Amino acid sequence: MKKISIFIKISIIVSTFVTTAVAETIIQPIADSPQVSGIAFWVAVEIKDADELFGVSFKLRYDTSILNVVTPYEENIALGSFLGPDPVWSYKVKEDEGIVAIGISRKDGMEGVSGTGIIVSVKFIPRVDRNLITTFEIRDIVADDITGSLISTTDVELVLDITVAVFLTSFSTESTNNGIMLSWQTASELNNLGFNVFRLDLSAVLVQTDEPEGKFIKVNRALIKGAGTDATPHEYQFVDEDVEFGKMYYYYLEDVDFNGQHNKSHIIRVTIGSLPTTWGSLKNVLYQNYPNPFNPETWIPYQLSNNTEVTINIYNAKGQLIHTIALGNKQAGVYVTKSKAAYWDGRLSYGEKVASGMYYYQLRAGEFRATRKMAIMK
Repeated sequence: MKKISIFIKISIIVSTFVTTAVAETIIQPIADSPQVSGIAFWVAVEIKDADELFGVSFKLRYDTSILNVVTPYEENIALGSFLGPDPVWSYKVKEDEGIVAIGISRKDGMEGVSGTGIIVSVKFIPRVDRNLITTFEIRDIVADDITGSLISTTDVELVLDITVAVFLTSFSTESTNNGIMLSWQTASELNNLGFNVFRLDLSAVLVQTDEPEGKFIKVNRALIKGAGTDATPHEYQFVDEDVEFGKMYYYYLEDVDFNGQHNKSHIIRVTIGSLPTTWGSLKNVLYQNYPNPFNPETWIPYQLSNNTEVTINIYNAKGQLIHTIALGNKQAGVYVTKSKAAYWDGRLSYGEKVASGMYYYQLRAGEFRATRKMAIMK
């Protein structure tokens, strides 16, 4: 009985088994891992140690909640060269079941093929918003030689890590008197050039839904700079001032990598309440600086309940005062946009740039005191 092994090039996993004969068949997946959400990749099915193979059919199974076969299929399901330049072949994609069924054979009159090589490749694209593990399976394998005799095979199950370019851990909104402030935090970023913010106005729609239909528009004028590749947490904020009080809006984030790939976050919904008739309804608040970590500059947003003198002090990790931002007398209101928030260029009082590390900033507004920490990374 001839022996053959079939494997997918996905992740570096090696398993072995021993047949009842003396020969041993190796099933060896070989490919880079992890794959990144939003970036298409090829899954190559390779025949290893074939002996006079004439034809083979099988089902490639995948998780439809994580992966899609890239369309159009005729451009993204490609023959390999192992069974010759012009084999007889067919495929069928069952998207609802997560199956790509493939059958390939050499033409009548041709000899079988021995050795190792690629028989077919399928292009997939992962769509996830968090790091996951997915499984590929080769099932229902039928392989034969030129006489029609079956070649013994084994089913294959392989694991692939799917990562996200931006691992988003939180995404929230807050209604302020300046508009809607969006805040988000990432646990890690991979080749992240920056973010765009998209908004949909559905205030006229009576039925509220988490998956609204309509055209989202980009509301940030310039790309919100990302952290590139960094395994540490980062915090971001953006204020959408072009909104109306009493209306409902939907938002999502889009991260853009250095290769121009775009990935979309989940959608969140927010309704802006009525505009307060007096500033007395505001509270004193010190918000998180953005971006955070930063290099070399950052903005410190805050909110005031009444007119008062405002100062922001910067301290190093030892608690030593290294810089003071005197903002003067400020009226009650919300100061969260870059044009209104306090600005720090990452320098000491005498102009020298500070070193990387943890720092603290304190808001002093009349009798009010609030302190937060921030980090600069170079």
